[in-house]
Amino acid sequence: MFSKYRKVIFCILCVPAILICAICGWYFLLGGETWIAYTWHGTYELPSFMEHTSDQPLYTDQQITEVLQNYSWLADHYDLEQVTADSYVIPGLKSSVTLEDWNDNTAGPSNCTSMTPQGVAVTQDYVLVSAYCHTGKHHSVIQVMDRDTHAFVKTVVLFDMSHVGSVTYDSDHDFIWVCCHDDQTGYAYVRGFSLADLEAYDFSSGLPIVFTKNYPIKSQKRASFMTYADHALYIGYFSTDMSGEFTVQRFDMTAQGDLLLYPNVDKANADEPDSTAMPTMKELINGGMQGYARNDHTTVILRSYGSANPSKILLFDQQQDDIGMKDLTNSNARQTGILPPMAEEAALEEDDLYICFESAAYAYRARKTDHIDRILVLKASARKN
Repeated sequence: MFSKYRKVIFCILCVPAILICAICGWYFLLGGETWIAYTWHGTYELPSFMEHTSDQPLYTDQQITEVLQNYSWLADHYDLEQVTADSYVIPGLKSSVTLEDWNDNTAGPSNCTSMTPQGVAVTQDYVLVSAYCHTGKHHSVIQVMDRDTHAFVKTVVLFDMSHVGSVTYDSDHDFIWVCCHDDQTGYAYVRGFSLADLEAYDFSSGLPIVFTKNYPIKSQKRASFMTYADHALYIGYFSTDMSGEFTVQRFDMTAQGDLLLYPNVDKANADEPDSTAMPTMKELINGGMQGYARNDHTTVILRSYGSANPSKILLFDQQQDDIGMKDLTNSNARQTGILPPMAEEAALEEDDLYICFESAAYAYRARKTDHIDRILVLKASARKN
Protein backbone atom coordinates (compact mmCIF):
# COMPACT_ATOMS: atom_id res chain seq x y z
CA MET A 1 0.00 0.00 0.00
CA PHE A 2 2.78 2.39 0.96
CA SER A 3 4.55 1.67 -2.32
CA LYS A 4 1.37 2.48 -4.22
CA TYR A 5 1.10 5.88 -2.55
CA ARG A 6 4.74 6.57 -3.25
CA LYS A 7 4.13 5.99 -6.95
CA VAL A 8 1.17 8.39 -6.92
CA ILE A 9 3.17 11.05 -5.10
CA PHE A 10 6.07 10.49 -7.48
CA CYS A 11 3.79 11.05 -10.47
CA ILE A 12 2.22 14.14 -8.93
CA LEU A 13 5.65 15.66 -8.34
CA CYS A 14 7.43 14.50 -11.47
CA VAL A 15 4.87 15.17 -14.20
CA PRO A 16 4.75 18.95 -13.57
CA ALA A 17 8.54 19.00 -13.29
CA ILE A 18 8.87 17.21 -16.63
CA LEU A 19 6.41 19.66 -18.21
CA ILE A 20 8.33 22.61 -16.81
CA CYS A 21 11.61 21.20 -18.14
CA ALA A 22 10.03 20.61 -21.55
CA ILE A 23 8.67 24.15 -21.69
CA CYS A 24 12.02 25.60 -20.61
CA GLY A 25 13.82 23.52 -23.21
CA TRP A 26 11.42 24.68 -25.91
CA TYR A 27 11.73 28.30 -24.81
CA PHE A 28 15.49 28.52 -24.39
CA LEU A 29 16.89 25.81 -26.70
CA LEU A 30 14.38 25.21 -29.50
CA GLY A 31 13.44 28.76 -30.46
CA GLY A 32 10.42 29.26 -28.24
CA GLU A 33 11.63 32.65 -27.06
CA THR A 34 12.03 33.80 -30.66
CA TRP A 35 8.61 32.42 -31.59
CA ILE A 36 6.95 34.36 -28.78
CA ALA A 37 8.87 37.57 -29.54
CA TYR A 38 8.31 37.50 -33.30
CA THR A 39 5.23 35.40 -34.04
CA TRP A 40 2.98 35.48 -30.99
CA HIS A 41 3.38 39.19 -30.33
CA GLY A 42 2.82 39.99 -34.00
CA THR A 43 -0.26 37.81 -34.40
CA TYR A 44 -2.22 38.01 -31.16
CA GLU A 45 -3.28 40.95 -29.04
CA LEU A 46 -3.34 41.16 -25.30
CA PRO A 47 -6.84 41.48 -23.84
CA SER A 48 -7.68 44.95 -22.55
CA PHE A 49 -10.29 46.07 -20.09
CA MET A 50 -9.50 49.76 -20.57
CA GLU A 51 -12.17 52.02 -21.98
CA HIS A 52 -9.73 54.79 -22.82
CA THR A 53 -6.43 55.33 -24.60
CA SER A 54 -3.41 54.76 -22.36
CA ASP A 55 -1.05 57.71 -22.03
CA GLN A 56 1.50 56.45 -19.50
CA PRO A 57 5.09 55.67 -20.53
CA LEU A 58 6.40 52.14 -20.77
CA TYR A 59 9.90 53.23 -19.77
CA THR A 60 11.23 55.89 -17.41
CA ASP A 61 13.00 59.05 -18.54
CA GLN A 62 16.22 57.64 -17.12
CA GLN A 63 15.85 54.43 -19.15
CA ILE A 64 15.29 56.41 -22.35
CA THR A 65 18.29 58.66 -21.70
CA GLU A 66 20.50 55.63 -21.00
CA VAL A 67 19.43 54.06 -24.30
CA LEU A 68 20.22 57.25 -26.21
CA GLN A 69 23.70 57.39 -24.65
CA ASN A 70 24.57 54.24 -26.62
CA TYR A 71 24.38 56.23 -29.88
CA SER A 72 27.40 58.46 -30.31
CA TRP A 73 25.86 60.72 -32.95
CA LEU A 74 23.13 61.68 -30.50
CA ALA A 75 25.46 61.88 -27.50
CA ASP A 76 28.03 63.99 -29.37
CA HIS A 77 25.54 66.49 -30.78
CA TYR A 78 22.75 66.80 -28.19
CA ASP A 79 22.10 67.21 -24.48
CA LEU A 80 20.33 63.88 -24.02
CA GLU A 81 18.55 64.78 -20.80
CA GLN A 82 16.98 67.74 -22.58
CA VAL A 83 16.12 65.53 -25.56
CA THR A 84 14.25 63.15 -23.25
CA ALA A 85 12.49 66.02 -21.49
CA ASP A 86 11.44 67.56 -24.82
CA SER A 87 10.10 64.27 -26.18
CA TYR A 88 6.48 63.06 -26.16
CA VAL A 89 5.23 59.77 -24.72
CA ILE A 90 3.35 58.00 -27.53
CA PRO A 91 -0.26 57.34 -26.45
CA GLY A 92 -2.02 54.04 -27.09
CA LEU A 93 0.91 51.66 -26.80
CA LYS A 94 -0.76 49.69 -24.01
CA SER A 95 -4.30 50.18 -25.27
CA SER A 96 -6.12 52.53 -27.62
CA VAL A 97 -9.77 53.19 -28.28
CA THR A 98 -10.69 52.52 -31.89
CA LEU A 99 -13.38 50.87 -34.02
CA GLU A 100 -13.72 47.22 -35.03
CA ASP A 101 -15.56 46.14 -38.18
CA TRP A 102 -18.48 43.80 -37.57
CA ASN A 103 -19.86 41.13 -39.88
CA ASP A 104 -22.86 43.24 -40.90
CA ASN A 105 -20.61 45.88 -42.51
CA THR A 106 -20.89 48.21 -39.54
CA ALA A 107 -18.27 49.12 -36.98
CA GLY A 108 -18.40 49.41 -33.22
CA PRO A 109 -16.17 50.78 -30.46
CA SER A 110 -13.30 48.57 -29.40
CA ASN A 111 -9.89 48.60 -27.76
CA CYS A 112 -6.64 47.68 -29.49
CA THR A 113 -3.45 46.62 -27.71
CA SER A 114 -1.31 46.29 -30.84
CA MET A 115 -1.37 49.85 -32.18
CA THR A 116 1.93 50.44 -33.96
CA PRO A 117 3.17 54.05 -34.35
CA GLN A 118 4.19 55.17 -37.82
CA GLY A 119 4.00 58.86 -38.67
CA VAL A 120 4.42 62.16 -36.86
CA ALA A 121 3.25 65.67 -37.70
CA VAL A 122 3.40 68.97 -35.85
CA THR A 123 0.77 71.73 -35.94
CA GLN A 124 0.74 75.02 -34.06
CA ASP A 125 -1.03 73.41 -31.09
CA TYR A 126 -0.65 69.64 -31.47
CA VAL A 127 1.71 66.75 -32.12
CA LEU A 128 0.02 64.00 -34.15
CA VAL A 129 1.02 60.33 -34.35
CA SER A 130 -0.52 57.91 -36.86
CA ALA A 131 -0.77 54.22 -35.86
CA TYR A 132 -2.20 51.00 -37.28
CA CYS A 133 -3.42 47.77 -35.69
CA HIS A 134 -0.65 45.20 -36.19
CA THR A 135 -3.08 42.27 -36.11
CA GLY A 136 -5.36 43.87 -38.72
CA LYS A 137 -8.47 43.76 -36.54
CA HIS A 138 -9.02 47.44 -35.81
CA HIS A 139 -9.21 50.77 -37.58
CA SER A 140 -6.08 52.90 -37.77
CA VAL A 141 -5.92 56.02 -35.62
CA ILE A 142 -4.24 59.35 -35.06
CA GLN A 143 -3.21 60.11 -31.50
CA VAL A 144 -3.33 63.81 -30.62
CA MET A 145 -1.08 65.44 -28.00
CA ASP A 146 -0.89 69.02 -26.77
CA ARG A 147 2.28 70.52 -28.20
CA ASP A 148 2.98 72.74 -25.17
CA THR A 149 2.01 70.52 -22.24
CA HIS A 150 2.72 67.12 -23.89
CA ALA A 151 -0.62 65.92 -22.51
CA PHE A 152 -2.72 63.39 -24.43
CA VAL A 153 -5.77 65.09 -25.99
CA LYS A 154 -7.74 62.43 -27.88
CA THR A 155 -7.75 59.54 -30.33
CA VAL A 156 -9.09 60.18 -33.82
CA VAL A 157 -10.24 57.00 -35.58
CA LEU A 158 -9.63 56.75 -39.33
CA PHE A 159 -11.89 55.23 -41.97
CA ASP A 160 -9.99 52.00 -42.64
CA MET A 161 -7.09 49.80 -41.55
CA SER A 162 -4.38 51.28 -43.77
CA HIS A 163 -0.76 51.13 -42.63
CA VAL A 164 -0.85 54.97 -42.31
CA GLY A 165 2.91 55.16 -42.67
CA SER A 166 2.79 58.93 -42.64
CA VAL A 167 0.83 61.93 -41.47
CA THR A 168 1.75 65.51 -42.36
CA TYR A 169 0.33 68.97 -41.79
CA ASP A 170 -0.31 71.58 -44.48
CA SER A 171 0.17 74.77 -42.48
CA ASP A 172 -0.93 76.97 -45.39
CA HIS A 173 -4.42 75.45 -45.49
CA ASP A 174 -4.70 73.97 -41.96
CA PHE A 175 -5.11 70.52 -43.45
CA ILE A 176 -3.92 67.07 -42.34
CA TRP A 177 -2.82 64.48 -44.91
CA VAL A 178 -2.53 60.73 -44.28
CA CYS A 179 -0.90 58.00 -46.42
CA CYS A 180 -3.36 55.21 -47.27
CA HIS A 181 -3.76 52.26 -49.62
CA ASP A 182 -6.74 50.90 -51.55
CA ASP A 183 -6.67 47.10 -51.63
CA GLN A 184 -9.30 46.90 -54.38
CA THR A 185 -7.44 49.00 -56.93
CA GLY A 186 -3.94 48.44 -55.56
CA TYR A 187 -3.34 52.19 -55.64
CA ALA A 188 -1.56 54.33 -53.11
CA TYR A 189 -3.73 57.17 -51.84
CA VAL A 190 -3.26 60.37 -49.88
CA ARG A 191 -6.38 61.36 -47.97
CA GLY A 192 -7.10 64.09 -45.52
CA PHE A 193 -9.31 66.30 -43.42
CA SER A 194 -9.11 69.79 -41.98
CA LEU A 195 -7.54 70.70 -38.66
CA ALA A 196 -10.97 72.01 -37.64
CA ASP A 197 -12.47 68.56 -38.30
CA LEU A 198 -9.78 66.96 -36.14
CA GLU A 199 -10.49 69.38 -33.30
CA ALA A 200 -14.24 68.73 -33.55
CA TYR A 201 -13.95 64.94 -33.69
CA ASP A 202 -15.51 63.03 -30.79
CA PHE A 203 -14.96 59.28 -30.43
CA SER A 204 -18.28 58.93 -28.61
CA SER A 205 -20.02 59.42 -31.97
CA GLY A 206 -19.01 55.84 -32.80
CA LEU A 207 -17.87 56.93 -36.26
CA PRO A 208 -14.50 57.47 -37.94
CA ILE A 209 -13.47 60.92 -39.05
CA VAL A 210 -14.48 61.74 -42.64
CA PHE A 211 -11.81 62.18 -45.31
CA THR A 212 -12.76 65.28 -47.31
CA LYS A 213 -9.95 64.91 -49.86
CA ASN A 214 -8.91 61.71 -51.56
CA TYR A 215 -6.23 61.43 -54.26
CA PRO A 216 -4.86 58.30 -55.97
CA ILE A 217 -1.10 58.18 -56.55
CA LYS A 218 -0.20 56.01 -59.53
CA SER A 219 3.52 56.76 -59.78
CA GLN A 220 4.40 55.19 -56.41
CA LYS A 221 3.75 51.55 -55.50
CA ARG A 222 2.75 52.69 -52.02
CA ALA A 223 2.72 55.98 -50.18
CA SER A 224 5.03 55.01 -47.33
CA PHE A 225 6.20 58.42 -46.14
CA MET A 226 5.28 61.99 -46.91
CA THR A 227 5.86 65.58 -45.89
CA TYR A 228 4.32 68.92 -46.78
CA ALA A 229 6.70 71.70 -47.80
CA ASP A 230 6.77 74.58 -50.27
CA HIS A 231 3.10 74.21 -51.32
CA ALA A 232 3.57 70.56 -52.28
CA LEU A 233 3.45 67.02 -50.94
CA TYR A 234 6.67 65.00 -51.14
CA ILE A 235 5.78 61.29 -51.22
CA GLY A 236 8.02 58.24 -51.20
CA TYR A 237 7.95 54.44 -51.09
CA PHE A 238 9.75 52.17 -48.62
CA SER A 239 11.58 49.19 -50.11
CA THR A 240 13.54 46.44 -48.38
CA ASP A 241 16.05 46.58 -51.25
CA MET A 242 18.53 48.64 -49.27
CA SER A 243 20.95 49.18 -52.15
CA GLY A 244 18.27 49.85 -54.78
CA GLU A 245 17.39 53.28 -56.10
CA PHE A 246 13.93 54.80 -55.78
CA THR A 247 12.41 58.28 -55.79
CA VAL A 248 10.75 60.80 -53.56
CA GLN A 249 8.21 62.58 -55.74
CA ARG A 250 6.91 66.14 -55.49
CA PHE A 251 3.16 66.66 -56.07
CA ASP A 252 2.22 70.30 -56.57
CA MET A 253 -0.93 71.87 -55.17
CA THR A 254 -3.39 74.49 -56.29
CA ALA A 255 -3.88 77.72 -54.37
CA GLN A 256 -6.83 76.00 -52.64
CA GLY A 257 -4.65 73.16 -51.34
CA ASP A 258 -5.77 70.46 -53.80
CA LEU A 259 -3.43 68.13 -55.67
CA LEU A 260 -3.24 68.58 -59.42
CA LEU A 261 -4.98 65.71 -61.23
CA TYR A 262 -4.31 64.27 -64.69
CA PRO A 263 -6.33 61.78 -66.81
CA ASN A 264 -5.57 58.12 -66.11
CA VAL A 265 -5.10 57.27 -69.78
CA ASP A 266 -4.07 53.61 -69.36
CA LYS A 267 -6.66 52.27 -66.94
CA ALA A 268 -6.41 48.49 -66.63
CA ASN A 269 -9.97 48.00 -65.38
CA ALA A 270 -13.11 49.85 -64.35
CA ASP A 271 -12.09 49.89 -60.68
CA GLU A 272 -9.17 52.21 -61.36
CA PRO A 273 -9.75 55.95 -60.95
CA ASP A 274 -10.35 58.18 -63.96
CA SER A 275 -7.65 60.63 -62.89
CA THR A 276 -4.58 60.53 -60.68
CA ALA A 277 -2.07 62.93 -59.18
CA MET A 278 1.25 62.99 -61.02
CA PRO A 279 4.67 64.20 -59.81
CA THR A 280 6.34 67.35 -61.09
CA MET A 281 9.80 66.58 -59.67
CA LYS A 282 11.70 63.57 -58.34
CA GLU A 283 14.57 63.00 -55.92
CA LEU A 284 16.74 59.89 -56.15
CA ILE A 285 17.04 57.87 -52.90
CA ASN A 286 18.25 54.47 -51.74
CA GLY A 287 15.97 51.75 -50.37
CA GLY A 288 15.11 51.30 -46.72
CA MET A 289 13.90 54.88 -46.43
CA GLN A 290 11.26 55.33 -43.72
CA GLY A 291 11.12 59.05 -43.07
CA TYR A 292 11.65 62.30 -44.94
CA ALA A 293 11.50 65.90 -43.74
CA ARG A 294 12.75 69.21 -45.07
CA ASN A 295 12.99 72.90 -44.35
CA ASP A 296 14.54 75.74 -46.33
CA HIS A 297 18.13 74.58 -45.77
CA THR A 298 18.15 70.87 -44.82
CA THR A 299 16.61 67.60 -45.97
CA VAL A 300 16.46 64.78 -43.40
CA ILE A 301 16.18 61.11 -44.37
CA LEU A 302 15.63 58.20 -41.97
CA ARG A 303 16.57 54.67 -43.00
CA SER A 304 15.73 51.57 -40.99
CA TYR A 305 14.76 47.96 -41.47
CA GLY A 306 14.21 45.37 -38.77
CA SER A 307 14.52 45.38 -35.00
CA ALA A 308 18.09 44.04 -34.98
CA ASN A 309 19.58 46.84 -37.08
CA PRO A 310 20.20 50.43 -35.98
CA SER A 311 18.50 53.22 -37.87
CA LYS A 312 20.43 55.82 -39.85
CA ILE A 313 19.84 59.53 -40.16
CA LEU A 314 21.18 61.33 -43.23
CA LEU A 315 21.35 65.12 -43.56
CA PHE A 316 21.55 66.84 -46.94
CA ASP A 317 21.99 70.47 -47.92
CA GLN A 318 18.78 71.82 -49.39
CA GLN A 319 18.72 72.58 -53.11
CA GLN A 320 16.21 74.22 -55.38
CA ASP A 321 13.64 71.88 -56.92
CA ASP A 322 14.08 73.28 -60.43
CA ILE A 323 17.56 71.87 -61.05
CA GLY A 324 16.41 68.49 -62.36
CA MET A 325 16.42 65.23 -60.40
CA LYS A 326 18.30 65.66 -57.13
CA ASP A 327 20.53 62.86 -55.90
CA LEU A 328 19.78 62.09 -52.24
CA THR A 329 21.46 58.71 -52.20
CA ASN A 330 23.60 57.80 -49.21
CA SER A 331 26.97 58.92 -50.57
CA ASN A 332 25.80 62.51 -51.04
CA ALA A 333 24.77 63.13 -47.43
CA ARG A 334 26.71 65.90 -45.71
CA GLN A 335 26.32 64.08 -42.38
CA THR A 336 25.17 60.64 -41.25
CA GLY A 337 24.45 59.23 -37.81
CA ILE A 338 23.23 56.09 -36.08
CA LEU A 339 19.92 56.05 -34.19
CA PRO A 340 18.04 53.37 -32.23
CA PRO A 341 16.34 50.71 -34.38
CA MET A 342 12.94 51.05 -35.98
CA ALA A 343 12.84 54.80 -36.63
CA GLU A 344 9.81 55.53 -38.78
CA GLU A 345 8.88 59.05 -39.81
CA ALA A 346 10.41 62.46 -39.19
CA ALA A 347 8.98 65.97 -39.10
CA LEU A 348 10.82 69.29 -39.07
CA GLU A 349 9.35 72.28 -37.28
CA GLU A 350 11.79 75.04 -38.17
CA ASP A 351 15.09 73.48 -36.96
CA ASP A 352 13.54 71.09 -34.41
CA LEU A 353 13.44 67.46 -35.55
CA TYR A 354 10.68 65.08 -34.40
CA ILE A 355 11.29 61.32 -34.87
CA CYS A 356 8.74 58.52 -34.44
CA PHE A 357 9.80 54.98 -33.46
CA GLU A 358 7.70 51.81 -33.62
CA SER A 359 9.91 49.65 -31.39
CA ALA A 360 7.72 50.02 -28.27
CA ALA A 361 4.61 48.62 -29.96
CA TYR A 362 3.38 45.32 -28.50
CA ALA A 363 4.32 43.49 -31.71
CA TYR A 364 8.01 44.32 -31.10
CA ARG A 365 8.17 44.84 -27.34
CA ALA A 366 9.53 41.35 -26.53
CA ARG A 367 12.37 41.59 -29.03
CA LYS A 368 15.90 42.18 -27.85
CA THR A 369 16.38 45.71 -29.10
CA ASP A 370 16.46 49.29 -27.83
CA HIS A 371 12.86 50.35 -27.30
CA ILE A 372 11.78 53.98 -27.63
CA ASP A 373 8.24 54.81 -26.50
CA ARG A 374 8.56 58.52 -27.34
CA ILE A 375 8.40 60.91 -30.21
CA LEU A 376 12.04 61.89 -29.90
CA VAL A 377 12.52 65.65 -30.24
CA LEU A 378 15.94 66.97 -31.22
CA LYS A 379 15.58 70.70 -30.63
CA ALA A 380 18.07 73.25 -31.86
CA SER A 381 18.30 74.48 -28.26
CA ALA A 382 19.54 71.03 -27.16
CA ARG A 383 22.50 71.00 -29.54
CA LYS A 384 25.98 71.02 -28.08
CA ASN A 385 28.37 73.71 -29.23
